[in-house]
Amino acid sequence: MKKPEPVEDYLEDLVEELVRIQERGIEHEGILFEVKINAVICDSPARAFAKCIKGHNAYHGCERCEAVATRVDGRMVYTSHATFERRTDDKFSQVYLSCLSLIWSRDRHIWSTSEDLLKHFVDGSTEFYGDTFPVYNIHSLQHLHEDAASFKCSLNDISAFPFENHMQAIKKMVRSGQNPLAQVSKRIAEQEYAKPSTRSSLKRCYVSTKSRDGCFILADEIAFVREKRGDGMLVADVIRLDDAHDLFEKPCRSKLINIAYVEKEMDVAQRRVLEKKELLRKAVCLPFSEGFAIFPLLHNMD
Repeated sequence: MKKPEPVEDYLEDLVEELVRIQERGIEHEGILFEVKINAVICDSPARAFAKCIKGHNAYHGCERCEAVATRVDGRMVYTSHATFERRTDDKFSQVYLSCLSLIWSRDRHIWSTSEDLLKHFVDGSTEFYGDTFPVYNIHSLQHLHEDAASFKCSLNDISAFPFENHMQAIKKMVRSGQNPLAQVSKRIAEQEYAKPSTRSSLKRCYVSTKSRDGCFILADEIAFVREKRGDGMLVADVIRLDDAHDLFEKPCRSKLINIAYVEKEMDVAQRRVLEKKELLRKAVCLPFSEGFAIFPLLHNMD
């Protein structure tokens, strides 16, 4: 797709809306929220486009300093080890900078050390990786300390990666190149208003007197539900894990992970009345040999 021109017309509606909401705020459910634009997140091409500046393939491609690139084997590289003068508003030319995510110390006294180490890495990179290595992204490492100082936080806190990752979700909402904004708007509306059912019957574990839904793990015990009383209490046959048998002993005893074998007669079971909150985990009860093999399910009752 061709980039829209001119950029002023393309961004006019956005700029006007941003100015308006910063002046008036946004009212939601009777509450007025103040809006302040801290940053506009763009990838590399979008940043150059929005600023009407040169891209990273230009000779003067760095917006932070006046370094000049050299073409080597078809790549624009920054081979000079000199410290270049920083650009000012008056000297600002056509440029852009990529966003990287690095974990940066919040201790300001070591920022200068980090700056020196990054510069040392960039200056010595050609010796280890070749003359074509110090391209624009590598050169830009020398300016990362400026972002940390400007925003007073680590670079990890101002990383653009969450926005980049969310772009994948937005792209999946678009099926064709026709009216992409309308498509995204409709898909978002569908997600907000067509949410799946959250009925409690779907969220909670089903308890029954039937064998397939009546076996549960308690604290060091196994319960087989026999009756559901009207007051919400459960009548169950309860077997202590110590009275059950290991289903296997290698590589470890099965009862260590609540897997057990119980005999069909259940002579050691005790009839008890339980509260539902005593049921910790549902279990699968499968016929095995002359009894049953008990396997707990992965998740707890809640």
